[in-house]
Amino acid sequence: MRLRSGISIDSSQHKKFEEILETLLQKAPAKFILLTDVSGQVVSACGPSSQFDLIALGSVMAGGLSAAQ
Repeated sequence: MRLRSGISIDSSQHKKFEEILETLLQKAPAKFILLTDVSGQVVSACGPSSQFDLIALGSVMAGGLSAAQ
């Protein structure tokens, strides 16, 4: 997977992200976790993601990060 930020993530790294997110979801008081890059491109998600428009949510998160900087 090549992100818009120029970073490339291979399948083994993506699998590791998913494992970490699953562990975090079990330990944190959360029902859904979304991992994006700074531009808002979705890297991985964990939880009932079918309820959400992940692309729109990633864009909102990136906009918030940009505004906060």
